[in-house]
Amino acid sequence: MQDTLPAMEHALERWVQRRGGVVDGVTIASLGDGERGLVLARDVAAHTTLLSVPLASCGGSVRGAATPAGRAWLAACAASGATASPVALAAVWLCEERAEGASAFAPFLASLPGRAALGHLPLFWDNGALRTALRGSPCLGHVDAQRRSAARWYADLARCDGGWAARVSPKTFAWAVACVLSRTFRAPASAFGAAYGALAVDEPESVVLLVPLVDMLNHAAPATDAPAAPCAWAVAGGAFSVATTTPATRGAEATIEYFSGRAPAHALLSYGFCGETSASAEVRLRVPFPRDRRGLVAGLERRDAHRSKRRRVVRCGLGVGDGAAAATALSLFRVASADAADLTRWRRRDAGADAATLARTPRSAANEARALEAFLGAVVAARGRYGPRPEAQDARAAFARVVRAGELKVLDHLELVARLAASMLEPLLDPATARDDDDDDDEPLTLDAYAALLENQLACDENLADNI
Repeated sequence: MQDTLPAMEHALERWVQRRGGVVDGVTIASLGDGERGLVLARDVAAHTTLLSVPLASCGGSVRGAATPAGRAWLAACAASGATASPVALAAVWLCEERAEGASAFAPFLASLPGRAALGHLPLFWDNGALRTALRGSPCLGHVDAQRRSAARWYADLARCDGGWAARVSPKTFAWAVACVLSRTFRAPASAFGAAYGALAVDEPESVVLLVPLVDMLNHAAPATDAPAAPCAWAVAGGAFSVATTTPATRGAEATIEYFSGRAPAHALLSYGFCGETSASAEVRLRVPFPRDRRGLVAGLERRDAHRSKRRRVVRCGLGVGDGAAAATALSLFRVASADAADLTRWRRRDAGADAATLARTPRSAANEARALEAFLGAVVAARGRYGPRPEAQDARAAFARVVRAGELKVLDHLELVARLAASMLEPLLDPATARDDDDDDDEPLTLDAYAALLENQLACDENLADNI
C-alpha cells in the first residue's frame, strides 16, 4: 500500500502514543478521491484493541466548559436559568485551541478537515438548493434550527466574553460546530467526575467528545466490495477504546457504525449522508388544538414536540413508522377532536390521569370517527407539502431523496392505519353493517372491543410501513 499521506497525519499517531495512548495494528491511509481512513497494518483477531486514547487527551464539551469563554457563558446561563449546549462548548474548545499560537493539540487540529471539505453538511448547503432538495421534510426545519443555534451561540458568547469576537470569527465558529456535529462521540459524564454534571449544560449526563485519531474511522457502509474490519468503541478505565468485533486481515479498513438506527434525516444532518435503508424516519403532523384542551395534551408531547401558541398546533415528531407511533398520533387527534361531552367524560372519570393515559383508547365512537378523519386529513396535508420529487443532480440531492422517500413511506403507513381503523369502526357508526345473517350468535361490536382490536393490530406488526 503506497503511503501518500503528509507527515502531519503520521505525527498524529505519534502524538497519541506520546500522551499514553495505544495505536496497535492500524494506521492512517489514503483511500482515494481525497478520502482517508484507518487501515489495518496486520491481521488481527476479534476483540483486538486497535486504539486507546486517554480521556485526558480528548477534546470536547468538558474542556470547552473550562475555557474563559465557556466559563463566562456557563456563569451567565446559571444566573439566568438557561443552559449551554454541549455541542457549542465543544466548538468553543476547538476555536480557542485554534486561536492559540502553540496548542498542545496542534497535531489533532492539523488533522481536521477545512471548511471546504465540510461543504457536504446541510449546515453549509446553498439555501435555495437546500429548500428544493428537502421540501416538505422536517429535516429542513432541523437545518434551519442548526443555523439559528450556531448564530445564537456565537452571539451569546460574544456578550459573555468581551474578547470572543476578536479571537473567533462567525465563520470559524461555524466550522467548529460542523466538526463537532460530524466527528464527535457521546460519553457518560460520570467518566469525568461530578463537576461537569453540576454545570448549567443541556444533557448534563453526557459529554460530547472529540477523540484524536478515532475520529478518522469511517462509516461501515453495508454495500461495498472493499475489505472492512468492523469495530466497536467503549469508554472505560479513563480511556476511549476501539476494538475489532470480528477477525480481519491486513489492509482492511477499520470502520464503525455511524447511524445506529438513526432516522435518515438525522444522519444527513450530522454526517452529510445517510443510508439507503433505515428502520426509522421522522414525519411531522400538524394537530390543531383548541385552547380548552392544551392541558390535556401536555402529557403526550415528546421532547421533540414543539408547541406554538400563535398557530394553536402541536408538531410532534412521530419518529418511526410503526404501530406505537401511529397510536401516539391517534391519541393526539382524539384529544384535539373531543367535543364538550367527551371532555366532561374525560375529566370526570379520569381526574388526575395524564393525557397519555386519557387518550390511549377512544371515549366514544363519534369522537373516534372525528379523530380518524382529522388524522387522515393531517397525513394527506403533510404529504402534499413534499410536492413533486426533485431530480437528483448531485450526491447531496440524492441523499435528500432518500430522506424524503423514507418519510413518505411513513406517511403512507399512517394513512393505512387511519383507513384500517375507520373500516373497523364502521359497524359502531352504522349497526346495520354489522349484521351477519349467516351467524346469529355474533356479538355486536363494542367500543372496547374495537379499541382492543386496533391495539392488537398495531402491536402485531412492529413496522407496518414495511408492508406498503
